[in-house]
Amino acid sequence: MKVLLYIATSVALLMFTVLAMAALYITTEPVVIPMNATIMILGLSLGWLCGTFMTPYNNREIEYVSSFTKAVSVFAGGYLIGKADKLVEYILSPDILINTLSAFRIMSFVASFVISLMLTYIFRQYYIEPK
Repeated sequence: MKVLLYIATSVALLMFTVLAMAALYITTEPVVIPMNATIMILGLSLGWLCGTFMTPYNNREIEYVSSFTKAVSVFAGGYLIGKADKLVEYILSPDILINTLSAFRIMSFVASFVISLMLTYIFRQYYIEPK
């Protein structure tokens, strides 16, 4: 089982490395690189946070996550869903998708989020022993 975890970690690190290299080569302007890195770090952080909340492993965390999830779902159900359609419409507009840098930033954020969410989930679900 640990071999599979090492493989998953190695693949995730390889993907992050390729994504970071792509962030360096997507443009020739040096001021863009810190913004690309910040977007990727934000995706990693949010994925890690969501992965942690998805896999509580003791009773204290289960209670905390349950109360936090209720508060977030009330906020998301009321406010965010009402605003999400405008955000999705803006992101999928031709002005954004045709612009290579904007499209790369959206994709790198989503990729960072998903990879870190999966890695956190896998480690917390299968590697760390519940207490």
